[in-house]
Amino acid sequence: MNQYEQLNSNLSYLNLENIRQNLNEYISKVNDHKISFSEALLDLTNKEINYQHQLELERRIQRARFPIIKKIEEFDFNFQPSI
Repeated sequence: MNQYEQLNSNLSYLNLENIRQNLNEYISKVNDHKISFSEALLDLTNKEINYQHQLELERRIQRARFPIIKKIEEFDFNFQPSI
């Protein structure tokens, strides 16, 4: 198994799926000298953090078992003008 395959395996094992999915793009950017290695790591980890937060939010909503999921954009402010 080469280093790239081992890295992908490690990322999967650590449940860092967003990093694993974006890895090729950032390897290309670093190799083409578009961004530095540290910039690539920072971007990848920031994306992973945002992805993990979004997954956790979705899990919490599922665990809450709300009968309907409504967003503030869907609220009818004309129905309740005092708000």
